[in-house]
Amino acid sequence: MAYQVIARKWRPARFSEVVGQQHVTRTLQNAIKESRVGHAYLFVGSRGIGKTTGARIFAKALNCENPATDAEGGTDPCCECGTCREIAHGNCLDVIEIDGASHNGVEDVRQIRDNVQYTPSSGRPYKIYIIDEVHMLSPQAWNALLKTLEEPPPHVKFFFATTEAHKILPTILSRCQRFDLKSIPVSLIVDRLRHIAEAESILIDNEALTIIARAAEGGMRDAQSIFDQMIAFCGGNDDSSRISEADVIDVFGLVSHSELIRLVAALLANDANALISAVHNLADKGRNLERLYADILLYVRNLMVFSHVSEPQKILQLNDVEFEDLRQLADAARPTVIQRLVEGLLAGDSNLRYTLNKRIYIESTLLRVMRDGHSVQIDDLITQLRALQKTGALPVLDQAAAMPATPPPPAAGTPASAAPPPQKAAAPTPTPTPTPTPTPAPEALPAPAPTPAPEATSAPPSASASAPAPATASAPAPASAPEATSTPTPAPAPEAAPAPPAGDSNAPAFELAPDEPGGEPQAQQRTFSSPEVWEQVQKNETVQEVCDLFDGKIIDVRAVKKD
Repeated sequence: MAYQVIARKWRPARFSEVVGQQHVTRTLQNAIKESRVGHAYLFVGSRGIGKTTGARIFAKALNCENPATDAEGGTDPCCECGTCREIAHGNCLDVIEIDGASHNGVEDVRQIRDNVQYTPSSGRPYKIYIIDEVHMLSPQAWNALLKTLEEPPPHVKFFFATTEAHKILPTILSRCQRFDLKSIPVSLIVDRLRHIAEAESILIDNEALTIIARAAEGGMRDAQSIFDQMIAFCGGNDDSSRISEADVIDVFGLVSHSELIRLVAALLANDANALISAVHNLADKGRNLERLYADILLYVRNLMVFSHVSEPQKILQLNDVEFEDLRQLADAARPTVIQRLVEGLLAGDSNLRYTLNKRIYIESTLLRVMRDGHSVQIDDLITQLRALQKTGALPVLDQAAAMPATPPPPAAGTPASAAPPPQKAAAPTPTPTPTPTPTPAPEALPAPAPTPAPEATSAPPSASASAPAPATASAPAPASAPEATSTPTPAPAPEAAPAPPAGDSNAPAFELAPDEPGGEPQAQQRTFSSPEVWEQVQKNETVQEVCDLFDGKIIDVRAVKKD
């Protein structure tokens, strides 16, 4: 007898043998039990999950001569009568299987429409048409079948199977009962493969079964085909030819669980050296890089689910060992970092299949995603600032922005009350003051008037007050140009800075700092002690307030504004 592959040999023959599609099998069994069978059914799903198999079992159950009952009370075909054997071998005249890809024209549909009027042979209750890959039918073929599909004869049933239901016309979908088959979980695939291995006396490790089930991507037929290939590669008949995890990885270029953990741990630890080394080792071993990227994305997604869900074991399809490894990684990483890693990996997933050098693309993408995932985010900074605000170490951001700059300290000098004593000690100094005044300004011809200044030094304060009067009289005249008034009088400032001339005891000394703090500091400071100047100061409220604020020291009067 010719060899039969595992996928065909272990193909389910009853509803109870179908794995992972209980929502479909239970509905069909109840329809048979309650005699509520429709005239058209559409089975939708990915490859290898039981679409065509379910249609065949349904056809056998409808035409079975001795229907059986399973453990849950559902109807099952006996698989022993002549009708069940004929359908299993594909030679039943009343169950016609059609390939929609090769019979997609109007002529093929017209032939079906002409044959449906004939009753089934051998006294069977139904004539059943199973059309696989039905989405390949042309719109003209669908339109030709539309009337027959809407009102078929009582003895005719249509079972359609497709992987792309969106290509079917809406008018056809509305006339069918649709069943969406799900991808089969990894645990169920592993259990089914272990059952087959025990029945076939094949020795294989549980880790190898898990790798095969994950590589199948939810398809039972793919898992059985990979398992069949591994039997041919290793044998599995004794301990020396036992199928191990390393054998499956080497044959299909997959990534082991331990290698995947090391790579993800490098991502979470922000370790570029370990990350590049892990990718380098996997690429040198001939691993499938597209599959590697998909496995990394899936594992980081599992970490994200674990860190946000209270009961992740109900969502994640993992065994006990894998679940514990996932727990350790999730506890060592922040949920925000894991989420940013998932978003970065998703953003680079679409371009991987189109790049020429996948190794360089994966390395650069993983480095970028790792850097972005561990970088300081604006939200983190705001959170830290708010934490500091609660402790009182940092003011509120809005208040901090509105805080005025701290005024510079006042210039060092003696207060107004202490000004008279140094003025008496520096009485001889005014003698050079009148001499330079005539040189800068010719209008200062009345400079000889200061000649009695020496007498003012020895004279009472009243005489000294009359002596500087002519000098100040010329100063306030150009009041519109304060700079001109100040230039002739403060010319002797270099010598007067250390000791200002004697003046009225009631007149405080004022010092004028440079106009621009950022500019070059002036070599000398200008001092005014004249009563006339003090009278002008008293008339200006802004200047008076500033003088009171800085104890008589004027610092850039033009920069101070009154509230």
